[in-house]
Amino acid sequence: MWAWKMEFAFDSQRRLIGIVSDEKTATEQAWSRQKAQGESGVRAGRFSFLSLVAVVLLTVHSALADRALTWERTLIEMGAKAGDTQAEAAFSFTNKSDEAVEILQVGTSCGCCTAAEVEKKKYLPGESGMVRVKFTFGKRKGPQEKTVIIKTSETGASRYILTFRVEIPPGTTAAMPTGGD
Repeated sequence: MWAWKMEFAFDSQRRLIGIVSDEKTATEQAWSRQKAQGESGVRAGRFSFLSLVAVVLLTVHSALADRALTWERTLIEMGAKAGDTQAEAAFSFTNKSDEAVEILQVGTSCGCCTAAEVEKKKYLPGESGMVRVKFTFGKRKGPQEKTVIIKTSETGASRYILTFRVEIPPGTTAAMPTGGD
């Protein structure tokens, strides 16, 4: 079985200082660099590509697990009935962090979808809230997917993406606004 190997070198403070190159291995690069700088204490190791992928996935998972807002659902799917002109959904969340979180911005993927109804802007630890989304069909038919992007005051990953899917049947007609009289 084919396996791709990578070699990494770390200095005495556990900083990554070398990766495999065509001319020298990471260890040789690190030793050369530290010898020139008068340092010692190079640590080197070989990892398989799958090990590297596992480390990256664990890092991403732990970063996402530490996010302040926990959403009951980030995807809501529904079907429209004949005669419907719009669909509404509510995304509930709770602030699971130890600090207050402020909702700075709520944006949507297009003008037909509005998410203007946020109960309030600032949520203390343990408080829950809701983002209400309204999707106006217009002349749209078939499966529709709209996204809502929530930007918060959190440090790091401060954006949340919510998805609202609606199946609009062919017989649904929307009352389109007409010009003023």
